[in-house]
Amino acid sequence: MHTLTGDVSYEKVAEIFVRVNSLGMELRGSDLALAQITARWPGSLTPLEEFAEECDQQWRFSFDLGLLVRMLVVFATGQSRFRTVGSIKVEKLEESWARAKAGLRFAANLLRTNAGIEDVSLLSSPFMVIPVAVIGDLRDEQLSSEEERALLHWLFVANAAGHYSRGSSESLLDADLSLLFRRDGMPADLLEIVQQQVGRTRFTAADFAGRNTRSPLYATAYLAFKHEAHAIGRPA
Repeated sequence: MHTLTGDVSYEKVAEIFVRVNSLGMELRGSDLALAQITARWPGSLTPLEEFAEECDQQWRFSFDLGLLVRMLVVFATGQSRFRTVGSIKVEKLEESWARAKAGLRFAANLLRTNAGIEDVSLLSSPFMVIPVAVIGDLRDEQLSSEEERALLHWLFVANAAGHYSRGSSESLLDADLSLLFRRDGMPADLLEIVQQQVGRTRFTAADFAGRNTRSPLYATAYLAFKHEAHAIGRPA
């Protein structure tokens, strides 16, 4: 047990909490980051929880607080790791949260309306949402038909290939984010990265050999079948 005197600042308490909880029963990095954010920005937990509820009610997307915190950090720092979260100024946190909400609304709408993805369980990683939200922010939610096709192509190929499961998820995400922020959110750049990683952007029946239903290929195949059924007017 650690007893603290009454004159210890809230930020200092948060720092102690992070250090203590980095040992023993491990908490998620997003839990520790949230503790630091709420220490610097009192009351910030409420808008995060309210937005999570909004996403669930309006789009049926269950974005957990961990993803929301990471999204906030992405817009505040240009990368996805939580190492510097304790030094982000309150004004930057508030500004970044506004961008994060708008980006996630764009992503949720595109996933449901354009990609037919109605639940995060159809994604190989929740990280798939983050580049889509960043592109929505950087392009002021205005994509040409060619850019939209490139983004959807990346989304399906990266999802089927388990893009963020082929190594360090954060390193892969940061590489994607670095390119997007550097080149003002060009979807074609993401597709090129996946093509380099996988070697191709198309899949055949042979790719299913030896895979079970937990493979992201199956979720992506379901989306393809659903799209085809919708195109010919049959129920999915």
